[in-house]
Amino acid sequence: MGAAKLSGPTDHAGIDVYIPGTGYIAKTDEAGNFTISGVPVGEHNLYFEMDGYHRGQFEALTVSASASAAAPEVTLVISIGTDGFILIEGGTPIFDSLLVSLTVGATMADLRT
Repeated sequence: MGAAKLSGPTDHAGIDVYIPGTGYIAKTDEAGNFTISGVPVGEHNLYFEMDGYHRGQFEALTVSASASAAAPEVTLVISIGTDGFILIEGGTPIFDSLLVSLTVGATMADLRT
C-alpha cells in the first residue's frame, strides 16, 4: 500500500503502480492511494507510470511476512519530452566571462525557425 500523486492536478486516479516483470499491478484512486495484494516476501522494485509524466520508482522495497509493506509517497512530475534545450550565451561557441546568460527551453521550435 501507498500513495502516488501527480504534480499539479488534484485528481490522482489512474496512475499505474507495478512491480516490473511480474503481474503485480494496481491503479491509484482519486486520492492517489493504491494497494497491491499477495506480493511475495523479498525485495522488489516498484514503478509508477502515467502518460505525460516521468516514471517514478522505488528500488528494493522490502516485503516481509510479518507486516504489510508501505511504500513512501511519490509525486510524478510532468514530462516535457526530449526536445528540451539549454542555450549558453545565446549559442556563442566561445566566451571569456565567468558570468553567462542561460536559456532553458521546453522545445526546439524556436531554434528550428
